[in-house]
Amino acid sequence: MKKNACIAALCVAAALVLSCQKKEPSARPVPAPEPVMVRFVAPADSAVTADQMQKWIVCNTYLDSLAVLYKDSFPSGDPAKQTAAQDRFARDEDRLCVRLGLPGGYEEYLWILRCLGNSKNKRMADSLKLATYR
Repeated sequence: MKKNACIAALCVAAALVLSCQKKEPSARPVPAPEPVMVRFVAPADSAVTADQMQKWIVCNTYLDSLAVLYKDSFPSGDPAKQTAAQDRFARDEDRLCVRLGLPGGYEEYLWILRCLGNSKNKRMADSLKLATYR
């Protein structure tokens, strides 16, 4: 009887040891590096690529939302606070554009906006059903 009890105890102990395998800690996903803003140099021919146009459309939507988020953030009394708030807003505009694929930041966004009505970009703007006004 003692022999059977010892064997049963060994089996239980072995099962416990085998079931308590060392688990690797779950690896947290490494966040993607922050995209780097580059100085935007406008092409001489003012032709906007299809990729830039698609990214501009996405940026346009998010920049509108950013403006709504910031609408109550501009203090009206202290000029120093107002300048600081405007600087934060401009920095966030750049950061948003870079994250959404325009490495030249808000400056590239504005360049695309100005070039939408250019005759070189008209066919592309028409294909995306963008209305341009002059």
